[in-house]
Amino acid sequence: FFRLYKLRKFTRAYLAHIIAHKKNVKIKNQVNPLLIDILSEAKNLVESWGGKFFFVYLPEYNRYKGKVRDHDLYNSKAEIIKLVENINIPVVDLHQKVFLNSSNPLALYLCRKCHLSPYGHNEIAKFITTQITNN
Repeated sequence: FFRLYKLRKFTRAYLAHIIAHKKNVKIKNQVNPLLIDILSEAKNLVESWGGKFFFVYLPEYNRYKGKVRDHDLYNSKAEIIKLVENINIPVVDLHQKVFLNSSNPLALYLCRKCHLSPYGHNEIAKFITTQITNN
């Protein structure tokens, strides 16, 4: 899995200059257009061998520290989810379905800027398995 903010950071830092140079696109505080290209290529590759590609939104720890007022705007979440849905990739939104349904979402993490806890891994694995099985 890529954490969404790490994927965005990677595409901006490493690949954004290629897009900007070739297409004269300025990338500043917006979703990198290359993200859709990457996801489309990944989807096509997976479907070429008969698989089904899913986009799993795994939120970061800081989202639940009480500093986020609008979860849809934070790190452009709603915009990214919409873009992914527009290219017909099923979205498994762990924020909506697991973290918001938890009485203590921070318990799903080991620590700040850290990996998921064993409990978090278990809850997420159960949910993703259910989503994949039902699709």
